[in-house]
Amino acid sequence: MKLVQIILFLLAYGHLIGQSDTSIVKTYYTDKKVFEEYQITTKDSARNGFYKSFSSYGKILSEGKYTNDEKTGEWVYYSNGASATEIVQKYNHTTQTELFYNYVYEKYLGAPRYPGGLNAMNEYITRGIYKNIKKEFFKKYSGKKLEVTFSIDRKSGEVTGVHIVTHSNQIEDPEVEGIIISIFQKLGKWTLSKTMTEKTNVGFSYTYPIRFKN
Repeated sequence: MKLVQIILFLLAYGHLIGQSDTSIVKTYYTDKKVFEEYQITTKDSARNGFYKSFSSYGKILSEGKYTNDEKTGEWVYYSNGASATEIVQKYNHTTQTELFYNYVYEKYLGAPRYPGGLNAMNEYITRGIYKNIKKEFFKKYSGKKLEVTFSIDRKSGEVTGVHIVTHSNQIEDPEVEGIIISIFQKLGKWTLSKTMTEKTNVGFSYTYPIRFKN
């Protein structure tokens, strides 16, 4: 199953509000609509406290809490569209337990689900890449791509078999590849669908293309 490609460039810009030990960060789409709003610890910029994200339509996409830059407690994820907002999933990140799922939004029958869906996974991967890969690599590899393949174990929901696929015009750098593999290995536990059947016993494999843009 092929996932939507993520293009690595800064979609949003941000500013800080407040001068205490904690501050509020807001980031924006290029049309100045709010993209994210969250609380950080000022001294190290780690996310600590509430978090909200919004679609380009101005509808809320997700809300929950961070502790030391990790999602904790119950999070709520919403539909992404111009019409009325509807809850798609509730997930407890502390216990790694799905509390609610609206099966109307299941695109692939029986497929495992990443908490918060593709939007949340894109956000996690993008943030991990910008946090861990040096800025000079973005200029060096601008326009180049790589593809990551991985599988979800149908019994445990864990990510397995992460590796980089070799193609022409692809980044070939052990440091960059090692960082990206590590990010995918830490995607965490996926929720196994209640609609899975014996036909799904081969597991689920994914291809995730990434393109660098300076």
